[in-house]
Amino acid sequence: MVAAFIIGLFVAGTGALVSVAIDNWQFSFAISGVAAVMSIVMSSMFRNMGVISRKRAEARGEEGNRALKEGENWARMISLFGFPNILITVILYFKLYR
Repeated sequence: MVAAFIIGLFVAGTGALVSVAIDNWQFSFAISGVAAVMSIVMSSMFRNMGVISRKRAEARGEEGNRALKEGENWARMISLFGFPNILITVILYFKLYR
C-alpha cells in the first residue's frame, strides 16, 4: 500500500514538473484530475468486486471473507494512489480558477 501512495506521489509530481517546464499549470490540473477520477472509479470498482466475490463464495457454501478482504485491500491501494492527485487537483483548481 505504501508503494501505491509513492506511485501516486510520483504521478502527481511528474505532472507538476512538466507544468513548470512548459509553464502551463492547466496541464498539471488535467493530469492530476484524470488520475484522481480514475482512482475513485477503480477504488469503488474493486470494492464492489470484493462484495460480489464474497456473495458468490457464500452461495457456494464457502467462506467469502478472503475475497472481500482482497477487494478492500485493492480499493485501499487505489485510494492511496489517488489521494495525492486529488489533493493537487484541488490546490490547482483554487490556484487557477479562484
